[in-house]
Amino acid sequence: MNILGSDILVAELQRQGVEWVSTLCGNGLDPFFVSCKKAGLRIVDTHNEQAAAYMADTHARLTGKMGVCAVSSGIAHCNALTGIANSYFDGSPVLLITGASRGYGGGRGVFQEFDQALLASPICKLSKAVNNVGDLSFMVKQAFASALSGRYGPVHLTIPLHVLESTIDIPQQVKTRSENLPILSSALIEPGLVREAAEFIRDSQHPLLVAGTGVFYAHAQDAMIKFSEVTGIPIVTPIWDRGSVDKSHPNFMGVIGAASGEPRLLADADLIIMAGACVDYRVGFLSPPAIQSDAHRFRS
Repeated sequence: MNILGSDILVAELQRQGVEWVSTLCGNGLDPFFVSCKKAGLRIVDTHNEQAAAYMADTHARLTGKMGVCAVSSGIAHCNALTGIANSYFDGSPVLLITGASRGYGGGRGVFQEFDQALLASPICKLSKAVNNVGDLSFMVKQAFASALSGRYGPVHLTIPLHVLESTIDIPQQVKTRSENLPILSSALIEPGLVREAAEFIRDSQHPLLVAGTGVFYAHAQDAMIKFSEVTGIPIVTPIWDRGSVDKSHPNFMGVIGAASGEPRLLADADLIIMAGACVDYRVGFLSPPAIQSDAHRFRS
């Protein structure tokens, strides 16, 4: 039994729990839309590729689940990267699927051909072009695994028309590498590091917990609040990060890193715990004078 590449793509998205895709129709996407209709995967059409990408990003931010958007080639791909950049900075899991003309990648100058994967790579955890229908299922799994492991973030796949229109028989599909790829990777924490962190907390007089977007996407808000309550460590959130304290709490000290001012907490802390947050300008790069020169820094 032969199956179309576009059907493989839609089936893999549904296996990953995707219920809808935001899009703006255009070059390279027709087979994908047909397969979505056959499989009952909802399509939400927009007036602009930026809107499609922002919609997927917003879904990811609010739910912690993968957002998916699909756009056409060339200029449409460039437009969508605005929303993907937003996803990159927030650390939200989004898959951008970009169409392309038949023969894309052959260097023959097909319609609006340039290296779309290369353009997206600086703001994506994984950015690749699918050149063979036999690799499609594996690469979709790989994209989801990359987006949803470690610090969450956006991923991109360019899938040309000739891949979506190609067919593959089921036995051949089974032989691909897709079944060997874990959907999520989990890091093992060394007991020695846990003991070291506990000793830092025990010995500190003015500890501070900086809770970033990663806490939200790890669904660790309740655990973080409990940790703060047990240890008495106050919590702050870097500006622009997804809030992980969703209701009033006496241990929440507010937002840091705002140009308009912030509570004086970093400079007074002798222990700084970074939980799901980036070390960047919002925390003074964790360098003096923003923090004490002898402050301990522990990143989770």
